[in-house]
Amino acid sequence: MASKLVNRKGIDTSLHIYGYDLPISVLVFFLICLAFVYSHLFIFPFTPIFSEEDHLYILHDAWRMYEGEFIYRDFFQIVYPGTQLLYLLFFYLFGLRFWIVDVIILMQVLVSAMLCLAISRRLIADTWHAFLPPVIYIFFGFRWYGIDGNHRMFSPIFAYFAGYVLLAERSYKRIALAGALCGVASFFTQQRGLLAVGGVAVFLICEGIFRRDAVSEIAKKVLTATGAFGLTLTALIMPFVAATGPAKFFDYTLFFITNYVQDSSANYRGYAIAAKVIFSQGYLMSATMLFYYALIPLVYFVTIAYLWFTRKGRNGIEGREGVLLFCLIGLALSLGTFAPNVGRFYQIAVPALIMLGWLIYQLRPKSDLAVRFAVVGLIVFGSALAIRIQTNWQPSILEAPTGNIAFLSPIPLEKFAWLKANAQPDDTVFEVYQCAVNFPLLLRNPTEATQLFNSGYSPPWQVAGVLNSLEAKKTRFVIWDGNWDSEMDELGDDERLKPLHKYLNENYELKKEFTPYSNRSPQLWERKN
Repeated sequence: MASKLVNRKGIDTSLHIYGYDLPISVLVFFLICLAFVYSHLFIFPFTPIFSEEDHLYILHDAWRMYEGEFIYRDFFQIVYPGTQLLYLLFFYLFGLRFWIVDVIILMQVLVSAMLCLAISRRLIADTWHAFLPPVIYIFFGFRWYGIDGNHRMFSPIFAYFAGYVLLAERSYKRIALAGALCGVASFFTQQRGLLAVGGVAVFLICEGIFRRDAVSEIAKKVLTATGAFGLTLTALIMPFVAATGPAKFFDYTLFFITNYVQDSSANYRGYAIAAKVIFSQGYLMSATMLFYYALIPLVYFVTIAYLWFTRKGRNGIEGREGVLLFCLIGLALSLGTFAPNVGRFYQIAVPALIMLGWLIYQLRPKSDLAVRFAVVGLIVFGSALAIRIQTNWQPSILEAPTGNIAFLSPIPLEKFAWLKANAQPDDTVFEVYQCAVNFPLLLRNPTEATQLFNSGYSPPWQVAGVLNSLEAKKTRFVIWDGNWDSEMDELGDDERLKPLHKYLNENYELKKEFTPYSNRSPQLWERKN
């Protein structure tokens, strides 16, 4: 049994639950995080707040699966189906309700924060320093970058768990479990589990070299981790490979990457694109962008350098193995992040924040007062923002088929309100650049595509498939991005989205133009009689 935690006066400050001592400070921190995150996801008491993020694609996919379609076979998707299956499970349990996405975001954020705290307490110390990484993660990032129930927010959790199970010891059983957890991470986001197990493998090699283990022993451990990863991931994806066919499955989830990276927002140029607008985002958002851009991946190189130059004795990492482990996992995740904008850096920021907290802890006791001030200050700062959302904003409530939805801005609401007032239950709607309107209003997407972009991201065969579906099903509404109109004149008849633009002008009429937002100018086109 764990020893009791006491304060300086010798008073027990832990709760005893089924033989486990839970520090009251941890419970209080969890409740504060719960209140903060909840206030950003729901208008009290239980109206979900709308956020137009990538989780709308996942909701769309899960709804299609709920209605009997099969992912990959009946509609296109580039990622492995872990997140879609999670949403599908919630649909089976609770029905087609929009609040499900905000509940899932609440769950994954709290798990990430508490896992961050648990790892920090193991690697740093059971002091204020351990609270600094999760406090930064929740109160200096979530508001801007964490409200996203997409696969990219789930896969890192399993990578962190993989590292956590290896902190106590590196037995073969724990190494196999860590590899399996990385396999689950890849079931949500393909490359992240692979990168995480790669980080684990590098750590096992480094530890073996420092300990002067036999080469055969090191190889067995690496093979155990990678073998468990491969077996787990294979078992998870095989039903989908069998149902879809290997060629189509891997064309979508593996080889399509050659198209994916052709869009400027989906490759490493995304870093430079985002960097150009840092100082036009307002003081708070600019500050968070600068923080995460400066932190990742620089903190990992600083940590490795510090470990190297402060090594002592025969085993230079003795007592600091866990720090090296999470440093390598975090470094692998950051270097393998496509389109490294600040949002995607935030999604994998937990190891970086732990490394930052650990480095600051090396400055103790000089850093004690500053850390306490930072922890308390960020919590107070975040609480003020949370109260502002609940009291100062005047949300508009959309009574949708999937339940009431709160819009904090009337601009994104425009197209939803218009379609609710004008579309019939059996109407089909194709929103070209995303599928935001489909699930909330239960208006079907008639195509196999989730989205099209006017770049190499959308290959000619996908554009042709969309045109065939629009014609065959006589789709009533198409939502187009008016910003693309100026680009169409520069394209040939068969280039990019030019065939779709031509089809719209021949078969549809512009019915409504909505207020531009998020670098889009939404236009609603209705099929001509």
